[in-house]
Amino acid sequence: MASANLCLCTLILISISQICFGDYRAAVVEYQPVELADANITMESNIKEYRSFVEQAKKNGVLIIVFPEYGLTGYNPNVTAYALEIPDVGIKPNHTNGLILEKLTDLAQSFEMYVVLNLLEKKTNTNNKTFYYSTNLAFNPKGEIVAKSRKTHLFDESNLTAGKPSENTNTFETVFGVTFQLFSTYDLIWENPKSNVRDIVYPSSWISTLPFYHSLSVQHGYAEANKVNLLAANLNNPSVALGGSGIFGSNGTAYQYYISGKTASKLLTATVVNTIYNVSVTRHITQNKFFKGGLGSFDFDDDKPEILNYKSNRLFENKKYATKTLDLSKHNIQEKICHRSFCCQFNINVTTNSSSDIYKLVAYNGPIDIYGTHKKNQKVCSIVACETSDDSTCGSRTVEPNTKFSNILVESTVANTNSFIPLTLTTKLVPIFNTTFDSTAVKNDRKLTLLSELETGSVLAFGIVETSISGSTTVTFSFALMSIILLRYILF
Repeated sequence: MASANLCLCTLILISISQICFGDYRAAVVEYQPVELADANITMESNIKEYRSFVEQAKKNGVLIIVFPEYGLTGYNPNVTAYALEIPDVGIKPNHTNGLILEKLTDLAQSFEMYVVLNLLEKKTNTNNKTFYYSTNLAFNPKGEIVAKSRKTHLFDESNLTAGKPSENTNTFETVFGVTFQLFSTYDLIWENPKSNVRDIVYPSSWISTLPFYHSLSVQHGYAEANKVNLLAANLNNPSVALGGSGIFGSNGTAYQYYISGKTASKLLTATVVNTIYNVSVTRHITQNKFFKGGLGSFDFDDDKPEILNYKSNRLFENKKYATKTLDLSKHNIQEKICHRSFCCQFNINVTTNSSSDIYKLVAYNGPIDIYGTHKKNQKVCSIVACETSDDSTCGSRTVEPNTKFSNILVESTVANTNSFIPLTLTTKLVPIFNTTFDSTAVKNDRKLTLLSELETGSVLAFGIVETSISGSTTVTFSFALMSIILLRYILF
């Protein structure tokens, strides 16, 4: 009966088969590049390493694999030595395009897999002037380039040119019925997904910064706020704050994540659940390392001394913030704090307090420098742990709080056009996964709510931060999509 209904569903809407069977196996690689004196030998050596990861992923039934930005070249290399001329979308590179591109085509074709990676590109214009770009490519199982996206938001990359969004082809549709959009590193600060995209591939070289811009925190928050699946592959070098990769679901799930003080590569694989129907992921628990509960239930891979070797940066201009110290002797706390015209409401339940712990509520509304790029009016609502009563010690890596919270609620009202994500972090440098984030339009405003209802400890930061400049986080469903949803409930 179920199969008959499925056939009927398929006849009514051709695309329903793709949506009903939209689950897929994915892999991301946190990668520590091989870096040698010769550019070509370096890239060939890294392609060889890539091949071993693709082979492992293939054995795990993976359909798409993502490698980080600068994975083939090493971080901040000599661009003139490494840059390649890259053909346009729709081309299958061969020997005429050079050995490196030919090997990458063979990599995708040999294992019949979508392979997403990053290269340095050179392009000479009609005036014989050469420009250099950090370019993400997606290869299909036939070895053809199906997406090409030049990085538009640069950071400390004066030797590169920012790509023009109009020249990028940063979406591609797969044979397994999922449309992906390509983002790169700081795109998660500035960009929102296209309205028809529910899955993001994300090659990154993200430099983690406490307390609000740590790698896994931003990845998880972006996926939860934008209701997208996110495949995030970060470059590995924990000595300079590089590292933290994961596969995150659109409803706040963490299928797989990894962060460590080890200088090493790591393959993560998971079954990603269809973003429209399969809200429950219980049938995948045996396959995935799945987290949707209190921190006490986690088996941390990174709960080891080597995580201390991860050297996070820190940016907290405390003198600009409005702050208020939490009275942890109270078990039920309701506080409001405002900075200029921007206000944050906190409702907090404390289950276990420590007289030595210091937590502060912080609010901010004004200009801020994010990774060297000035943003005119950023807003922040958050709880942060502090070493001492001095605000300058808040959000420090050396904080080790023992206080536990059974409930944390952060609320604020913002302009409807503004875009925010939840940014939560523990002292083990992982997000707080037992959260619910809601962004609801109310007339010309938007009400933001971040809630954690299970016992949570080791909290370093828990709040809401304004991120994007363009686009909208509003999820819009077409009439056809609504029809599919109705058919799902009628027929099944």
